Parts: sequence; C-alpha cells; structure tokens
Amino acid sequence: MNLLANVFSLNYNKKDFLIKNLDFSIISVYSHRNDMVNDTVKWNYNWNGEKAIGLYGEPILSVFGAQQGAPTMNHQKLNIFNTRAGLTYNISKNHKILANGMFYTVDRNDKDEMLARIDS
Repeated sequence: MNLLANVFSLNYNKKDFLIKNLDFSIISVYSHRNDMVNDTVKWNYNWNGEKAIGLYGEPILSVFGAQQGAPTMNHQKLNIFNTRAGLTYNISKNHKILANGMFYTVDRNDKDEMLARIDS
C-alpha cells in the first residue's frame, strides 16, 4: 500500500465570544489522501514468507485469487472534512449550558485497474 496525505487543521477558541461568559471553540480538519492498494499475488504464504505447500508438494492458491480477496490494483482518492464547534455559556461557577455540533463528509473515488481489465 502506498499512501500520500495532506492534512490541514484549524483550532480556534474565544472566551467571552459575543457576550460575557459565552465561550466558542471550533476544530476543523481537512485531509486529501491518495492511496494505492496492490494485491495481485495468487499464492498463499506461510509465516516465513515462503509459498505454502499442500499435502502433495504443490503451492496452495488463494481461494479468491489474491491475498485479501479478489485481485486488485486500486487507486483511491479521498477528501475528508470534519469540523466540530461548541458554545458554552457559564451561568455561574458550577453551572453551564453547552451546545455542540459536528459535520463530517467523505468524498472517495476508486479506480481499480484490475476491474478495468476484466470489463474490457
């Protein structure tokens, strides 16, 4: 698996935001990732990294054609955005009111070169 990621974050806190005793905080994270998952090996391997051998001396094939399932050469592009914001109003030393919200979105695009070969 190859991975390239760019991650940007913003943290902001403000006491007495619009009025006295009202605090505001926000945490936002955006990441752009490019992944490559390459799984095309059809043989099973033992813990020593050698091909697993069956009872009659022949190498054992994986059930689905690759180590983790069907063969794949999958390029993934992911854009992930997550933000959390909160307001806290301090009524007194021991009492406060909280309001929090969260937004999360993922945009994922996969292109599997092995599927393109099967489809054509």
